[in-house]
This record gives sequence, structure tokens and C-alpha cells, in this order.
Amino acid sequence: MVPTEISSRDSTSSSSPEECRSDWEVGGAELPVQRPRTRRPHNKTRSGCVCDEKKPECQRCQLHGVACLYNSAEELFGEDRSLKRLLQGQRPTKHNFSLSLTSNESSIDHVLQSAGDVSSVSRENLEAVRRFEVFTSHTVGAPIARYVARTYCIPLAYKTPHLMHAMIACSITHLQHVVPSYRPRAPAEYHWNRAISLFTEQLNGPIDSSNIDAIISTCMLLAIHSFTSSNDTSSGATWVFSPPDTAANWLYVAGGLHAVLGKSGAHGQRTIWDPVFEHSENYFNNSTFDIQDIPPAFRELCDIDKSTDSSNNPYYTPLRTLFILMRLEPSGANFAKLVIFVGQMLSGYRDLVQGRDHRALLILAYWFGLMCGVDQWWIQDRVRSECRAICKYLERSAADPRIIQLLDFPALACGYVLNTPFT
Repeated sequence: MVPTEISSRDSTSSSSPEECRSDWEVGGAELPVQRPRTRRPHNKTRSGCVCDEKKPECQRCQLHGVACLYNSAEELFGEDRSLKRLLQGQRPTKHNFSLSLTSNESSIDHVLQSAGDVSSVSRENLEAVRRFEVFTSHTVGAPIARYVARTYCIPLAYKTPHLMHAMIACSITHLQHVVPSYRPRAPAEYHWNRAISLFTEQLNGPIDSSNIDAIISTCMLLAIHSFTSSNDTSSGATWVFSPPDTAANWLYVAGGLHAVLGKSGAHGQRTIWDPVFEHSENYFNNSTFDIQDIPPAFRELCDIDKSTDSSNNPYYTPLRTLFILMRLEPSGANFAKLVIFVGQMLSGYRDLVQGRDHRALLILAYWFGLMCGVDQWWIQDRVRSECRAICKYLERSAADPRIIQLLDFPALACGYVLNTPFT
């Protein structure tokens, strides 16, 4: 995601997610150290930007914040080689750069005003979108998800108010995480609230090919909000110590995304996020699994045997999912696979979690413990605090000593010191 002229970007770029895996890491925005140039032979591809024939963006256009021009030099200038050389050596002017910024600023204002927002922070919104493009998008999941966010979500936000608000909010939240002293004139919470309000209106209407991509994109950004919405992440302040009818925000968000995906799938609609979901589901569906893969202590605790399946035991699916995921290294590269656990929280198990069932909470603590190893700014504080809270809650409340004995892994992962020694 980098040219400033985002609204005119070709969303049908032929670049694959794999091609951008190394190019789009967080440090990818930095330009390489300049070294003395040496001339070397190369084959003319005639398929990239006319500046230096690279796709999806060339370094020169990235540097100056303008859209790459993909027409071949022959198409643009025929056989006039002097014009070709002039273009190849010409950098965008400050005037052109400012026009591009002004155009994008106007486009952002237009999409927000279409939903009734009168913006007095136009340049601040533009800066937030640019930050999302260059920095925040590199931190919101696995490489394939980052590719979709940069390539498709930004152009889509220029047509969708709820997605634009969610994107601006996410960018501001990320910056405040990095620079806590940053205080925007329009706070992130304002944009999150507007995104939620406009998103809810969309959900109350028909969901079809015209809006499914934007709805899923906003839903996924709202998941970030659900993990970052509370400033107090101490173990005693988390939902597990709240009144019994209080559920964590991420439970509702997970259920909402599952419902949207189910509705889109029922109508046979393809979405821009399908490669992300399929990448995760293929790993899960192709993974071999035997009842013996669940440790004996969990099988005994949760009454799992060879006759058990999801229809007769609410713990079966989350346990199966958990111990397939435990084979993975907890990392950003595996993030899309690891979060499939949330999608596998069927209503029966979700109700048990909300009701503070001890066995359900123990399974959830193991997933939180696994996620503690994933370096994602928006999830780290939350998963650690939730994991510590569950360990503390179960150590105090669980009457079954088998549960206490199984707390060693999540406690070590989140840094909670158990009063009961490990066995």
C-alpha cells in the first residue's frame, strides 16, 4: 500500500501475496543506503512503472508519494526516445506532489461527508490514512492479510464511510500506542464510534457483492478495537472478574464476523479476504488429528473419548483446534492460522466461556498463552492481561485440583506467578 494517489490505484494488480512478503515488512518503508551505481545488464520487462519498470510500486514513486504509471513507454511516447529518457530521469515536482495530497484530502472529506460528517481535521485524516498505508497495515496480521489490507482495503475505504472511519481510528490508535503523548484533534474513539454506528446500519440492510468486502474489512478492524478499547489491562479489571452477564467485546466481534462470513458464503459470494480465510482453513482442514493428540489430563478433565465429537461435547472442537494450533510457532507469520481458534468458538462453548465455566476458561487460557508469543501491538497487552486474569480466577475459584495442575503453561506464558507450585 504506498502511492499517495490511492483513489486511482488499480485494485486488480497482478502481484501475489507471496511476492510482497519480504517487501512489505515494517522496515520496508525505509529506502536502502545509497551506494555508488554500477551499470549492469538487465532484461526490459515493459510491464512495470515506466520510471524503473517495477511493480506494484517503484522506489521513486514511493519516495515522492505519487501513483506509478504502468503504461509502457512505447504506448505513451511512441518512438520518441528523447521523451522516454526525459521521463526516466524526471522526478515528480513539489507542485505535483501537493496536488496529489490535496486530491486525496478532498476524497477523504467527500466520503466522510457522504455519511453526514463535517470534517474540520481534513489534513489530520489524510495523515492517518497515509500512516495506515505505510506503517499500520504492516502490523495487522499475517503477510497475506497485510497484502489484502494495503492493496484492496484502502481504495475501498475511499468509497465506504464506515471503513474510512475504522481505518483512521486504527491508524490513530496505533500511533498512540507508539507515541502515547500524541493527541489528535479528533480522537480515535470518535472515529471508532462513527465506524460502529455506520457499520451497524449496513448490517441492518442487505449484504451482497456491492458491500461484502467493505463490511468484512470494517469488521476485522473493529476486532482490533475490541482488543484495545480498554485502557486498564490489569488482571483484576478484565471481564472475567466483571458481573456474570458481562462478556468480553471480542466475543461479540468474533460472533459477528462468523455470522457475516456465513451469510456471504450462503450466497456464494467471493470476497477479497477469501485468500486469508482459505490459507488458515486449509492448514486446519489438512492437519491430521487423533483423539490421542489431546493430552490425557485434558481428555479426563473434559470427558473426551473415542465417541466424542462436537455434537455431544462442547469442549471437543476448541480442544481439537487448540492442540492443532499448539504445533505452530507463535509468530506474526502464523497469525491468521492462530486466530482461527476464535472462529471455532461455537455458540455452546462461547456460552460456557461467558458463564465462567472453569474447564472452558482453562482451554481459553491456553490459547491466550499461545498468543502471548505473537508480536502484534494491538493484541499483546490484552492477551497477557486476559491470560493472567483467568489464571488468577481459576487459582482462586476452581475446586477441581486437576484444573490448578494444568495452569502451568498459561501462567508461564503470561508471567503470572502461581501460589501453587507446578507439579
